[in-house]
Amino acid sequence: MSKKILKITYALPMLFIGMIIGGAVGGSKPLWVSALVLLIADILIGLFLQYRTDGPAGVMPTGFLRKAARLMRDPESVQYFSIAEMSAGLVNLRQARTELPQEQFRYVLTVYTIMQEIKVKKPMDLERFTFTGNSLIAMFDMIAPFYKYAGKSGLPVDEYRESMKDVYREESRQLIMDGKFLEDEWQELHEEFMEKFHM
Repeated sequence: MSKKILKITYALPMLFIGMIIGGAVGGSKPLWVSALVLLIADILIGLFLQYRTDGPAGVMPTGFLRKAARLMRDPESVQYFSIAEMSAGLVNLRQARTELPQEQFRYVLTVYTIMQEIKVKKPMDLERFTFTGNSLIAMFDMIAPFYKYAGKSGLPVDEYRESMKDVYREESRQLIMDGKFLEDEWQELHEEFMEKFHM
């Protein structure tokens, strides 16, 4: 049963992404925000089911999942999250190691390791959690194709859209190599990348 539901979660992201783009182009904020929430919920459900399917080798922070599930059930509630646990909940390093070229994996690992040092927990309602999660997803996607290490395999991919991200990925990796991660140039690039591909 879990495997059947997992397959369904693979098919849904393109629908939600289409809704996000349609809502953004049509100026319908409620539509794209709702679609973004559904996309993150789909990722979380997929991660949980992947963990159950793969067993303990598929690293899954269950505390993060529990709190995220509570927010989905009660959007008005507040849960405490750190960037470290959100990164651990969204990024599957084992998958990154096998799916990405070695050079790309090194950059992802570098950023992931830095994110694991940000352990201060902050209160988040569903809107803040969604924005922060989307910002983290965009950051990792700006380094290497996020769909390859989002904890699920077989996600549908828009190859043309992915190719448009390459120039950002090259620039972001150069900034990391130059020691400018999270500095002004990085923040400007991340903001532009988010607006273009994750809003």
